[in-house]
Amino acid sequence: MTRSATTQGTAASLVGPYFTAQVTALLAADQAVGEGDESVVHGGRVATRRIRTVLRVFGPLFNAVAAEHLDHELRWWSGVLGPVRDLQVLQDRLDALVVDLDADLVVGPVRTRIDVELGQYRLEHWAAAIDALTSDRHRALVDDLARWCTEPPWTAEATRTASTLVPMVRKADDSVSTRLAHAHRSGRVEDMHRARKAAKRARYAAEVVAAVQPKGARASAQGFRRLQELLGEHQDSIVSAQLLRLLADKADRAPGESSFTFGLLHEREQERARAIEVEAHRLAHRLFG
Repeated sequence: MTRSATTQGTAASLVGPYFTAQVTALLAADQAVGEGDESVVHGGRVATRRIRTVLRVFGPLFNAVAAEHLDHELRWWSGVLGPVRDLQVLQDRLDALVVDLDADLVVGPVRTRIDVELGQYRLEHWAAAIDALTSDRHRALVDDLARWCTEPPWTAEATRTASTLVPMVRKADDSVSTRLAHAHRSGRVEDMHRARKAAKRARYAAEVVAAVQPKGARASAQGFRRLQELLGEHQDSIVSAQLLRLLADKADRAPGESSFTFGLLHEREQERARAIEVEAHRLAHRLFG
């Protein structure tokens, strides 16, 4: 696109720097992953989600073919890192659940069973992430991201005033409301997860337009952050309950173990998920009316 796309006050002048900052964060995390640092996986995934938010919410600003290709490759990379991060969260969650129990409710080698089970999964997924990181596909993704930072495939829409981004953000907001309403009707966990992803996109999109809609965008981002956290907690409770059911079955079949503690924690996680769902719908009502 022409140099005028990045002129102060244009849509591109807001979106471009935000995009570049997220690419920088992602590449730094990837480098640290290559050096064996698991702690950066979360930051890398967040940067990936923010880049994808730009591509999706502000899609009219970019060449559609180029944006679709980049989004597809970022989805692949996020999918590689996802299981590593999910297992980190699950390990911390189960550790906290066991610590909160009275000692007489911990029957058998509960912590050992959890650590062995999750440890094996983590080794497998970490090895897969390192293999993907050194692949030709990942190198091509890095090259593509560099091109987007130096020569973004802007369309004519990018030269319009920054205020034209606001309706795009409102559309993202509406998507959250629609998906939450659908999740409430269906009662399906998958639909709650889709609502959570929509809340993330709306939150990140609000961050981009804060300069042209400071008060409204900031309040919106804060509300969506809380909603995202609730829906994330709901998802974590569901996943944790599923694993606890599996661990209970394995403990039942193992000499010297008992399914009692895993069954107790499973029920608590299900109760927590139900309570969060109610809280999330109350918050959504306050946000959307």
